Amino acid sequence: MHEQTVIHVAADDSALRAKLARIVSDYGVVDVVHASREGAVGVAALKGEHPAVIVLAAGPTENVTEHAFWYRRAAPGSCLIGFAFTEPQAEAYENTVVDLVARSDMGRAAFLDLLQKAVDGQALMSCAAD
Repeated sequence: MHEQTVIHVAADDSALRAKLARIVSDYGVVDVVHASREGAVGVAALKGEHPAVIVLAAGPTENVTEHAFWYRRAAPGSCLIGFAFTEPQAEAYENTVVDLVARSDMGRAAFLDLLQKAVDGQALMSCAAD
């Protein structure tokens, strides 16, 4: 039986949240895409959800280290992608508990490659656990 691949997009900016969710949905490598605001609301939205991948887009002025730890604690088995708006934010993500870093200036194809890497990694982890 095929287990559903769930991706959760967490971003406060509604336009960005919708755009990322649409890109992920249109790509077709996932079965379900959930989206929520980022932060406490987003962490609460993960209850009962077991996403393979979380795309975390904390605002450019947010403490990404703190936010990444919230999501890691809420979904320890998920691949966590930090979506960075600035180079300092990308560096902060790289020095925390995120697995992969996406940058706002990367093209759609590069973002989808990163997403595929995350989904493939989760599939390998799932197979190893079996």
